[in-house]
Amino acid sequence: MRRSRLCCHTHPSADVTRFLYISDTHWGSGDSGYTMQPKYDEKLPVLLVLLMEWIEENGPVDFLLHGGDVIHETEDSSIQAAAEHFDLPLPIHLCLGNHDLTAQGSVDTWMRLAPQFFLGDATDFTIDTDDCMIHVIPNQYGTTPFLWDQTQDPHFLPAQIQTLEQRLELAS
Repeated sequence: MRRSRLCCHTHPSADVTRFLYISDTHWGSGDSGYTMQPKYDEKLPVLLVLLMEWIEENGPVDFLLHGGDVIHETEDSSIQAAAEHFDLPLPIHLCLGNHDLTAQGSVDTWMRLAPQFFLGDATDFTIDTDDCMIHVIPNQYGTTPFLWDQTQDPHFLPAQIQTLEQRLELAS
């Protein structure tokens, strides 16, 4: 009888990029807003401690990519709190989500208060390692770029598509 085997490497090669992806931490949601799922934003500090313990036990991680909605609404205090919570001993990159863009000038506010989450002082950037490229491009949701006004029409701006096409061409 043949049996399938799952093979896991407990000590990955140093040549392989290792990263973690998380999203939708919604810091500052409290009791307001979207309620399709229970809110646990107050658990974020504990979850990040557990994440760092996991990294210590399971080997190095090159970076963490947060896929958006790190905060619930664009407010200085929420961005500052997120920056403090995600002040971890590894690079943190953020792809802005709709909840991260709830006020006019959200991008300027992010760049002023938490520029460490973005490469090259831009919301669209490429994480380029020896063995992979990750193109980070935040969706647009309405007619005003980088502002979520409750409209749900996800799309990229023509300039975002052009930049991505240029980066892909250069990488090939």
